[in-house]
Amino acid sequence: MTRVPLVPPDADIPVLQQIDAGSRERGYAVLDIYRVLAHRPSLLEAFSGLGYAMPIGEDGGDLSIGRVTMELVVMRIAEQTGSAYELAHHEPVSLAVGVSQEQLDALPTWQLSGLFSDRERAALAMTDALIAGPDVPTQVFDRCAELFDTVELVELVLLASWYCCIVRFCGALDLDVEADHEEYVRAWAAVASDRS
Repeated sequence: MTRVPLVPPDADIPVLQQIDAGSRERGYAVLDIYRVLAHRPSLLEAFSGLGYAMPIGEDGGDLSIGRVTMELVVMRIAEQTGSAYELAHHEPVSLAVGVSQEQLDALPTWQLSGLFSDRERAALAMTDALIAGPDVPTQVFDRCAELFDTVELVELVLLASWYCCIVRFCGALDLDVEADHEEYVRAWAAVASDRS
């Protein structure tokens, strides 16, 4: 059970109302992470601003690193940290942007898999380093620098760092996965038990 009360989505908090309206347009309820952050509206506004900007590149398109790489990074962080909340929210997004189910299934042992491109492998190595972090080994950074330009490196490091923060926030507050995302938690729990 979530350790702090959820702010009602219809509370008189303009940024929460805006997020709620956008969520309903996309066919789902406002996420509990936003309802928790609404206790401090200025933080919710900053958090959601970065969250919405993260997948969007400077030209209004995708991040320079691409949505598939972005979602592989997020799913690796969620998988490695055991964040049911992020697994449940990002599995459908990952599949929708082109990550294959086979790639998701291979994430726990990505180093041994041939399903990932050189850039994806470098991004996953950077992600693993940042999960263990805060320092990144020189060889990991140098490999990323060979495959990503400066803008892409900044995106990659910020993305992985940002989601490391999010999983810790969700974990500390024991955020429950909303009912409309629970099917993904069950699927990941089954995969985890198969690996044991």
